[in-house]
Amino acid sequence: MAGDKREKRMKTGRRPAGASVVQNVVLVTKTLFRTYPETIWVTPVYMICSVLLPLLSAVIPSVAIAAITDGNPKRFFVLLLGILLVQFVANVLLNYSDMLLRNRRVYTRLKVFFLDYVRKSLTTDYVNMEPAKCQAEFKKGGKAVIGNNWGAERLMTESVEFLRHLLGLLTFGTAVLRLDYRILLILVVMFVLDLILRGYAVRYDNEHRIVLSEIHRKQEYLERGSLTLTAGKDVRVYQTENWFHQISEKLLAQAAAFLKKSGLRWYWPSFGNQVCVAAQEIVTYFVLVGMALSGKITVAEFTLQLGLVRGFSQWIYGVSVSYGALKKANGEMNDYRLVMEKRDRNVTEGVPVPELSKGPEIEFRDVCFRYPGEEKDTLSHISFTIKPEERIALVGNNGAGKTTLVKLLCGLYQPDSGQILINGEDIAGYRISEYQKLLSVVFQDVSLLSFTVEMNVSGAMPGEADKERVKEVLQAVALWEKVEKLPNGTETYVTQDLDENGVQFSGGETQRLLLARAMYRNGKILILDEPTSALDPIAESRIYEEYNSMTKEKTALFISHRLASTKFCDRILFLSEGRITESGSHEELMKKQGVYKELFDIQSHYYKEGKVSEDER
Repeated sequence: MAGDKREKRMKTGRRPAGASVVQNVVLVTKTLFRTYPETIWVTPVYMICSVLLPLLSAVIPSVAIAAITDGNPKRFFVLLLGILLVQFVANVLLNYSDMLLRNRRVYTRLKVFFLDYVRKSLTTDYVNMEPAKCQAEFKKGGKAVIGNNWGAERLMTESVEFLRHLLGLLTFGTAVLRLDYRILLILVVMFVLDLILRGYAVRYDNEHRIVLSEIHRKQEYLERGSLTLTAGKDVRVYQTENWFHQISEKLLAQAAAFLKKSGLRWYWPSFGNQVCVAAQEIVTYFVLVGMALSGKITVAEFTLQLGLVRGFSQWIYGVSVSYGALKKANGEMNDYRLVMEKRDRNVTEGVPVPELSKGPEIEFRDVCFRYPGEEKDTLSHISFTIKPEERIALVGNNGAGKTTLVKLLCGLYQPDSGQILINGEDIAGYRISEYQKLLSVVFQDVSLLSFTVEMNVSGAMPGEADKERVKEVLQAVALWEKVEKLPNGTETYVTQDLDENGVQFSGGETQRLLLARAMYRNGKILILDEPTSALDPIAESRIYEEYNSMTKEKTALFISHRLASTKFCDRILFLSEGRITESGSHEELMKKQGVYKELFDIQSHYYKEGKVSEDER
């Protein structure tokens, strides 16, 4: 049963998104037209003008030569004036439509596709984000919406260019079909050869795109790491700056090797095109000169036909280039769709969560869980019950499974087998969006967002927070005095990512802010997962004492590998290698003379005033 659930979980959201070029073009085009309806008529105007202008350019020299040979300059100037007027209008319309389409494509990518991608990244089930493989997929999928020359916007652009080139091909092709079959044959060979060679290059890029994506991911990590103030102290003191340099050089070499192989494959279409163009020029001149000398065409017609053949050659080349670009962008768009089509639990599905007047009973009933790709369970047949409003300390060494247990209780993961019950009801049946509102959590990973202090504490948009409540919880965690003195008080930004006047909090202050956020939420289930790891033991003990007072009418779970949280708790669960090995009050476990007592005796001297070790400072 556990295996079946695990297999189902691992398959969830893995459905490949193999949409065709046509399907993805229809998707992005409908999105563009729906977002900006004016592009429906601007697009054909752009295509018609872009074909008309080179046609007029091919006609003007032949009209001039005809006027010279006929000795009728007046007729030439009248025709030239008319052509130039049409050319002027077409240029104005072309430039306007091109500018408008470029603008609308950018904003469609940003307003629709990029924002949808960001929303998906922030709201998708945690199981779709945490594993390294999933992170690589999100990284690769994001490329389709972060720039003009990839994925969504490239499809919007190249689909129009492809149709534009087809229209030009049909327009100029009418004249070419009247000429010698050898010209047409070379042009067809050029087209087919270019398609084959470009297809070869596109296939290589699609098959190896994950390689370059992974290199870029690592390069971005190095870039972020080199700019992190926290890491900067260690880098300077331990003089490890060469690590970044050496690994960057290695990654650059890998990227260069990939781009070299890719570049060689993209070189051959260009080389093949040049060969075909040279052959086409030779045959075209040979045929047209022969027809002119035999009197089949005039000099003016010679000039016109030469311009049309050259134009036809460019349109063929354009069709091939656009098709290759569409294939490449289609692969990128499918990476994006793979991310967007990952299945998520519907946050509104399930039964409503009943309103709780006090902390509920929590029961883990024979729960097993294993991370994807791991060989053994992280949690194995875990069973325990936390009574309503009971305070439980979950302790154990690093790697025992404490944080995993928190993720399951928070609904971030689902058990492979067993159940997690709240007041006798399986949380899998609740609406996850409502259930998580019951939780006040401080996770082990310290993570403040680069928004204001008030927003970080309240989780509310500007102007929607209860300012008095914000002040109250900041006072409770001994941060109000500092925040009050900041230039903009609680409206001061955290870090300088979004505001140059932002403030940088220390590790301990950051954890206090996160504790304040949990207090502001005031959920009926309080979960603290290693919330004081950046504090010294004395400060840690005091924080837990403060939190002891806020557990009234709540069910509380305190998690730590340090034992400062245990003495005031009603009961202690000792977790080891994914199993509960000891359970009882502090006094009971001390009498058992087990692992808990051994660890407590080792750590206890750190919690006495004046006994703080150097490594805890």
